[in-house]
Amino acid sequence: MTGKGRELADMMKRRNVDVLCVQETQWKGSKARNIGRSFKLFYYRVDSRRNGVDVVIKEDYVKNVVEVKRVSDRVMSVKFYKDDGLASRLRDIEKEFWENIVELMDGIPKEEF
Repeated sequence: MTGKGRELADMMKRRNVDVLCVQETQWKGSKARNIGRSFKLFYYRVDSRRNGVDVVIKEDYVKNVVEVKRVSDRVMSVKFYKDDGLASRLRDIEKEFWENIVELMDGIPKEEF
């Protein structure tokens, strides 16, 4: 993703995406930076052999960020102050995510791993 921050911000703006989780990125360290078009990137990568994880947040919601917990180069959490509009959208996204995971897992035959 190095050098692609502006491209990512443009895509998020076009598609009206407020929060985006990205993996397999090349940003090194444990920081945050503005990537343009009113988006902020929080990233984590410590091991140069593996790629990292990022969370991109629309600037409107960055003020609501309470905590960024960088667990590993595959797991990161971002805690927000409660904002009814954002909370509702994130709940919908989370619900859809888990429904997709359950549907995927249910589709795997029991004899397969």
